Amino acid sequence: ENFSRGVISDIRMRDLLFQNTRAGARIKTWQGGQGAVRNISFVRLEMERVASPIVINQYYCPKSQHPEPCEPSRDAVRISNIRYAHIRGTTS
Repeated sequence: ENFSRGVISDIRMRDLLFQNTRAGARIKTWQGGQGAVRNISFVRLEMERVASPIVINQYYCPKSQHPEPCEPSRDAVRISNIRYAHIRGTTS
């Protein structure tokens, strides 16, 4: 938030079960943030009644954490090398 900078890399999510959730495999970054998210893999995930099984949101600004509207920004965290494999299931 507010042009904060960070790097997240080399994360492996595997062999997971999501049941009755709003989101499954999810990447979210604050709008206006800077930095990178890279080399993330989601492998062998099963979804049961998941509203949004795969989500990438680069303009995250929840009212619960930021009651006033976020300022629009064209800056965004760079997202690269995201891998999805063997994901199955149902949506709600």
